[in-house]
Amino acid sequence: MAGQQRNNMAWVGVSDSLIKIDRRTNANTEQEKDRFFQSLVQLQNTWRINHFSTLQSSIYYTFLKGNYDFDLNAFLGFPSTDELYY
Repeated sequence: MAGQQRNNMAWVGVSDSLIKIDRRTNANTEQEKDRFFQSLVQLQNTWRINHFSTLQSSIYYTFLKGNYDFDLNAFLGFPSTDELYY
C-alpha cells in the first residue's frame, strides 16, 4: 500500500497554557504545508513442515519521503516572511 499526503496539517507544539485555551492551537502560519509519501510492502510466508511444526517468515519494507515547510521567524516570534525552511 502507498499514498501521498498533502493535508496541510504540519503542526508545531505550543505551551500547555495555550492548549487549555484552545485545543486546536497551532504555532504554524497558514503558508506552512506538509508533503509526505509513504509506502509499505509486506511479504509473509507460512510453510507447514509436518502436523506438529510450521515455519513462518515475514519481510517488511517501508519507504518514507517528504518534508514540511517551516516558518522559523514566526516560530521565534519575529515578523513572518516568505522564506520557509524545508
